[in-house]
Amino acid sequence: MSKLDELLRELCPNGVEYKTLGEIAVDIYRGAGITRDQVTAEGTPCVRYGEIYTTYGVWFDKCVSHTDESKLLSKKYFEHGDILFAITGKSVDDIAKCCVYIGHEKCLAGGDIVVLKHNQNPKYLSYALATTDARQQKSKGKVKSKVVHSSVPAIREIKVPVPPIEVQCEIVRILDNFTNLTAELTAELTARKKQYDFYRDRLLERKTTKVNFCTVENICEISRGKVISKDFIKENYGEYPVYSSQTENNGVLGWISTFDYDGEYLTWTTDGANAGTVFYRKGRFNITNVCGLLKPKNSKINIRYLYFALKLVAKKYVVQGMGNPKLMSNVMGKIKISVPPLDVQNRIADVLDNFEKICSDLNIGLPAEIEARQKQYEYYRDKLLTFAETGNTILSRAEQSRAEQSRAEQSRAERLSWLDVLKGIGIILVVIGHVYSNRTVFNWLYSFHMPLFFLAAGWVYKEKSVLIDIKRRIQTIVVPYFSFGLLVLLYWQVIERRFRNSDMSFMDSLLGLFSGCYDNLDFNVHLWFLPCFFVTVALFNILVNLGGKKIAYIVSALMSLIYVVLPMPELFWGLNRVFKYIGFYALGVALAGQIKAGQVAERKITSGGIAIILIVLNFILAFYGLTRGLMWFVTAMIGVVGVGLMAMLINQNRLLQYLGRISLMVLCIHGPVYRIVVKIVSIPLHMSTDVVRENLLLALIVVAITLAICSIAYEVIIRIAPWMVGKRHNKAKKMSICG
Repeated sequence: MSKLDELLRELCPNGVEYKTLGEIAVDIYRGAGITRDQVTAEGTPCVRYGEIYTTYGVWFDKCVSHTDESKLLSKKYFEHGDILFAITGKSVDDIAKCCVYIGHEKCLAGGDIVVLKHNQNPKYLSYALATTDARQQKSKGKVKSKVVHSSVPAIREIKVPVPPIEVQCEIVRILDNFTNLTAELTAELTARKKQYDFYRDRLLERKTTKVNFCTVENICEISRGKVISKDFIKENYGEYPVYSSQTENNGVLGWISTFDYDGEYLTWTTDGANAGTVFYRKGRFNITNVCGLLKPKNSKINIRYLYFALKLVAKKYVVQGMGNPKLMSNVMGKIKISVPPLDVQNRIADVLDNFEKICSDLNIGLPAEIEARQKQYEYYRDKLLTFAETGNTILSRAEQSRAEQSRAEQSRAERLSWLDVLKGIGIILVVIGHVYSNRTVFNWLYSFHMPLFFLAAGWVYKEKSVLIDIKRRIQTIVVPYFSFGLLVLLYWQVIERRFRNSDMSFMDSLLGLFSGCYDNLDFNVHLWFLPCFFVTVALFNILVNLGGKKIAYIVSALMSLIYVVLPMPELFWGLNRVFKYIGFYALGVALAGQIKAGQVAERKITSGGIAIILIVLNFILAFYGLTRGLMWFVTAMIGVVGVGLMAMLINQNRLLQYLGRISLMVLCIHGPVYRIVVKIVSIPLHMSTDVVRENLLLALIVVAITLAICSIAYEVIIRIAPWMVGKRHNKAKKMSICG
């Protein structure tokens, strides 16, 4: 049972009371007019009604506008926690959009804004007023027109659920998590677009003397489309698009049975608000009379390069006169653009095509993920804020099922968050253990850092059919194993083998890669983990399918016991090590439903104290060499639990989460990377590589550089060859070694 369920059961056994905003309001009033001319760069913070639609989300803490209040005839203020409604707008669906101010300055409310003062959780109330139900209440009775209005009386009548403050706070916490996830993706998309703009401008800038400058009319044939009415489109419906001056839906006005153009062209909007907008067209199509057409006169012009060049500058030549912006053919023809050699055009076009695909294609990448997240957020927001009124059954069976699904998804998100932190900590410890040449630290880290990953993987176990599970594991574990194994093997054979003492031939190493045996992976010994991990997770799922989880637990325990009492030789694909680690995987499966990160985080002092005690105890046991036989399991368990509690407490650290998501990449390549870094660091310091690795400060610097290089490598690989890290093309979800 989630914390929200517990609160609802305890505080709202008979349902949740619904109240109108008039009943909730301590005060409700309209703002006073602030014209555009009265907005200043400095002064008293203020909000104008249009900014609620365009600038602010569910909440905000700083105003984008200011004014000189001494010049205002009438003043209406708002403060921390007040809800602001925009009661004038262009859309029935969005009328009375609202947001909450959570800053601490006293601010001015402009005209066509209604201010609501109340005693509820401010963010909760703003979330509740953004639900589908609340929006329907706001738009009830409104007629679609150029301007839509609401009023104070209409705002007063809006009804929202008003649970106890404790429930409101918990709902806010859940929805804030959703909002933060979307905000992170949006910020990344914005950064990508800025990156795209930067490189586009650099690639197309006119600084080199080797570039010729030509007018559009010298390199292109210029023409216009023809009048195509909506009636004509209806009467001649077909498969070929008709493009007009609009930009929505790629400019498609409709579809007809004939076409005027067939091939590669550029079109641009000649008239209206979108004048100067350039499009790349390919195939069979038609254009209306408000579209211009460009076709290169010869093969020395890459049409995609021309598209990007004109897209950058065309808007600057739009004539704004008489309220109808225009970019006519004669003006387009005089535009000068740089025309480098064809091979340069081709390279620039390829680079910008890739950037544009990432930033703009709504079927792939970040925009699609943002849209999906937003839909998911809206769905769960509406469900979280849908209650039965007092005296009625709280939820129908169908609603209960959906609510349980919602809570399960939220729980999973929280679970994965701390697990990413755990894996991030684990992979840092792995790299430190390999770089820092200190026996005490080595013994301590090796007492628990590998079991940590197996337990984390077990935590997210979900029963699947054997074939489906094996197929997925081949993609996410086996393919990366061979991809990076072969890549590092080639590097080792060509370069590193010359500088390392190794008696192993290339063929022996290649056979070692296919055998997966630790002793035969000298070129990248850290890869032993992946075949062992593959066999462990596949075997456990097979056991579950054959006899259920209880049988899987018993067999896993017996295998661990066998490892303790019987010496085992090195076996194909790490089978001997499977006996060592499968117990930790099974333990992760068993504990997943028993311990919740949120509960641990609520008891920070107690949980933190226990975590520190366990980690210190693990260090002491490792220091005194109690890491063999049965004691190894005890020591490892103490360390894993201690670090696991610490990860639950940290939970939301972005750096650790990121390192956890790229842990597969780090595991696969950090060996050769850190050896290169150590060598480079040793040269200017006139030290041997051994001395560098024995120095704690230098070793930590090497670790940081190694992780940074692995991160860069991951970002490159995920874009050009995502299959190497177990990903399919066009899917931007992050990868982990335990997923």
